[in-house]
Amino acid sequence: MNTFDFIIIGSGISGMSFAHHMSEQGENVLVLEKKGYAGGCLYSLRHEDFWLELGGHTIYSSYMSFIKTLRELGTEDKFIGREKASFKMYREGKIGSLMSALSKVELALNAPKMFFKKKEGNSVREYYSAILGKSNYDNMFQAMLQAVISQDASGFPADMLLKKRDRDKTAPRNFTLKGGMSTFIDSVAAKENVTLKTDCEAVDVTLADGTYTVETVKGDKFQTPNIVMACPPPVAGKLLEQAAPETASLLSEIHGVKVDTYGVIVRKEDINVEPFSFIIAKDDVFTSAVSRDILPHDKYRGAAFHFCDGALDEDEKISKIEDILGIDRSSIVKSGATVHFSPTLGMDHKDRVRKIDTTLSKYKGLYVVGNYFGGVAIEDCALRAGSAAQSQQP
Repeated sequence: MNTFDFIIIGSGISGMSFAHHMSEQGENVLVLEKKGYAGGCLYSLRHEDFWLELGGHTIYSSYMSFIKTLRELGTEDKFIGREKASFKMYREGKIGSLMSALSKVELALNAPKMFFKKKEGNSVREYYSAILGKSNYDNMFQAMLQAVISQDASGFPADMLLKKRDRDKTAPRNFTLKGGMSTFIDSVAAKENVTLKTDCEAVDVTLADGTYTVETVKGDKFQTPNIVMACPPPVAGKLLEQAAPETASLLSEIHGVKVDTYGVIVRKEDINVEPFSFIIAKDDVFTSAVSRDILPHDKYRGAAFHFCDGALDEDEKISKIEDILGIDRSSIVKSGATVHFSPTLGMDHKDRVRKIDTTLSKYKGLYVVGNYFGGVAIEDCALRAGSAAQSQQP
């Protein structure tokens, strides 16, 4: 039976960040991933020297913890600043200006409330309806936030989205990585003391005499004194039913949605829509389309569409993309699809997180990381992974 210092279940930003921190300390780390590729909500579709993000796509200078990790990995020479491109709204079958949905009068009447209205204790709908106006929230801002997290954010705690953070003034204000965001995943996986196994679903975790045993769907077993759950909370909850039942019960209470993404790469001359950064969908079968136009290429353009789970089959998705981008499917030079989990955070979520952390203190060598603790941004993943790595029990 193979033994490792740490076993991490899940290879997204959180899991791979934790793997990096442990490998820096000389620990021998195994990362198990259910899918055929690593990355979680990071996935770069590549063709020649062109890439398209099917998941997370932007690093902001306020992501100081994540930027520190990237620098430790030696990837600073791959930082590429994003160029500006327009935001559009797709409503009733047409692409139009995002700002056309904004009532400036309503905004002027409500904006002063931002100086005394607090995010804490208010939902996203309550807070932003107050400072933008109810119609502005319903007609524009609700769709904008839905485009960011691929689900309706109205019931989320307002202080867990669009968080104000200090900035790293030595980094570009907003940027991506040469070769795509998957470059981060590749860099961690390439470390000498990190072993990544894809197509390797964990199906059971047991604890006996201070040792965790992980069994995979293929029947392989691995042991470790330290296990890290970096997978969606319902999955983590099911896996921990025997080893940590209290933690498992709380994790199983956290629900979410599946984000069904389909991306296409086409030649520049074969696409008829003008360059854009985002298309935000209002009341449609997709929440947003994210383009690669922020990094112009001499031959190709591309866009990733985030569809509501189960709304369309593959042929219907391609037809929708054809209609919006003004392309013919025969012009698609490469396409890709991915599905990832987006947690739904209610107003009781902070209390649940506190309870999770309380139960974790009862189980030596058990760590839980993810994008559902301090917030849902890339930086929130990095922060949780970093703090969990620092708090490891001797």
